[in-house]
Amino acid sequence: MTFVLFALFTSMKTHAQSLVGLWSEPTFQMQLQLNADGSYQLQYAQGNSYGQYALQGNQFWLQDAYGNAMVYTAHQLTHNNFQISDANGTVMNFVNQNPTTVSHSSSTSMASNTSVAVPWEQGQYNKELANKDGQILKEKEVRIYTTLLEFLIEANLQPYQVKQLQQAVVADFQASPAALLQDANQVGNALKVIYAQTDFVQIGAARQELFANLHGYAQQNPTLKQSPFFQILYQHLQVLAYDSANKLVLTDKDVAAYISYVEFTNNLAGVNQSISSQEKQTFQQQLVSGFAQLPLEQKQVFCSARLLWQVVEANWNQMSAAQQQQIKSQMMANSYQNQPVSNHSSNGANYGGYNEAVKDYSTMSGDEIMADMNKDLKRWADEKGMTIEEYLEYRRGFNASMPILQRTSMESHATMMNVINNMGGGNDYWSVHDTDSAGNIIW
Repeated sequence: MTFVLFALFTSMKTHAQSLVGLWSEPTFQMQLQLNADGSYQLQYAQGNSYGQYALQGNQFWLQDAYGNAMVYTAHQLTHNNFQISDANGTVMNFVNQNPTTVSHSSSTSMASNTSVAVPWEQGQYNKELANKDGQILKEKEVRIYTTLLEFLIEANLQPYQVKQLQQAVVADFQASPAALLQDANQVGNALKVIYAQTDFVQIGAARQELFANLHGYAQQNPTLKQSPFFQILYQHLQVLAYDSANKLVLTDKDVAAYISYVEFTNNLAGVNQSISSQEKQTFQQQLVSGFAQLPLEQKQVFCSARLLWQVVEANWNQMSAAQQQQIKSQMMANSYQNQPVSNHSSNGANYGGYNEAVKDYSTMSGDEIMADMNKDLKRWADEKGMTIEEYLEYRRGFNASMPILQRTSMESHATMMNVINNMGGGNDYWSVHDTDSAGNIIW
């Protein structure tokens, strides 16, 4: 067959051994309640947390109600035990407190949820394309594969590309009708699970897993790269680095999106400086060469940059001028809280926000916040004998040889999530990417 995707979705079905239930971790005295609707409640010695969770591949995500996200590596999942580790390598072993009540059908029921609106189930796709051994192939099966491809590359396929895919699907059907229809059904059900999501974290994790599985499968079966599906996939996405263990794929579009994000956040923090083409090229080369040595959390940030920047940009463009000013004030405030500690001063005080009293901006207007922070900024710059612009670059550890990587080192996945949350949340993925009257995804 030209391409068979059924096996690529088995991991999603494997993880349908639902986590729903009450789990306890005796070593760290934690209680974790995971609910069928994707929400969680966590109790631990220092307090409690609640929000949304997701399990995709071997990545277990917890995003709290404030938008902060933690990503863990899942090592084991059985009816009774769930073992994960954090970015520092700390292992946590959760034990199911009521294993007999664990639901094993929540993911499956989501997959068969016919209420989820999907492009291929529109009436115009009921046209019969082929008939063999009592099996009927309809145009909707082709639309399942085109929808998957459009979801991965975030672009509408051209008519000639749809025709190429249709010819390949028909050929596969003629070779093995039952297998092709089963494969299309499984792919469609997996996509329905994704379409049912509103949390872009879960959408992004699912897309990463699908793309990583596809790329890994193509690596093991090089002839697949000649099929229309993979030719179109790689025409749109150039794979720069691949982490098979953690199911992460870094593409050229992820790197470009991350650079756009860096420029955007620098601008919000008061650094209006564009990144040159040479700097971008250098950054990409060094990121690719050092990708394997990066911590898992940083890899996840870079590989999710395309989606994260997309959501940030969409939320920002929908904001009023007043809302944008508020975000700028918050970003400036967060930036100044991370000023380096001065080792000397005329009055013995340490500037930069660490040893000074923490300021309360909650009662101040945006203009007042900006005026106060600009005053502090000038004072810190004067102490170093620098201009404000020089001091901003000094504070970020900027130098001409490695500008982006040093800025990148100061970023984290949690920071990106907080920015998105402050901008109004990231639960509008499907409204940003809608479908037209023909069921084509609009990107």
